[in-house]
Amino acid sequence: MAFYSATWNIVDPVSTLASEQLLGWVIFPLLASLWWANKEQATRLVRGNAKWLVILAFPIMFFLHVESELLIGLIYKAEYADAAWMQKYLVWTILLSFENNLFAYVIMVAGGANSLLLFTIIATLFNVALT
Repeated sequence: MAFYSATWNIVDPVSTLASEQLLGWVIFPLLASLWWANKEQATRLVRGNAKWLVILAFPIMFFLHVESELLIGLIYKAEYADAAWMQKYLVWTILLSFENNLFAYVIMVAGGANSLLLFTIIATLFNVALT
């Protein structure tokens, strides 16, 4: 569990920073203003951002994958060196987080906040049951 926590403390902030700062502060307000005024333009914005987020995610994932030993070694004690292999798998959560947050914002803008809440509750219960 300590190895997972160590690597998650590196991967999660990268994912959160881009997802919440870029999507939440820039894309979401723009999407919210376009959704009801011009759905075609809003759809292009969502598709463009989905592609752009994939393009952004891969270099970040590559860096965190390749430099996992260095990053774990710089931040944690030598006993955590084995956490580096776990980071190589957790980098995939960056891509998933980017796209998940974009589409969550789309669902909220489209008026599906209750559906999103229900889906989140079901996913959380499923995760708790599997733990």
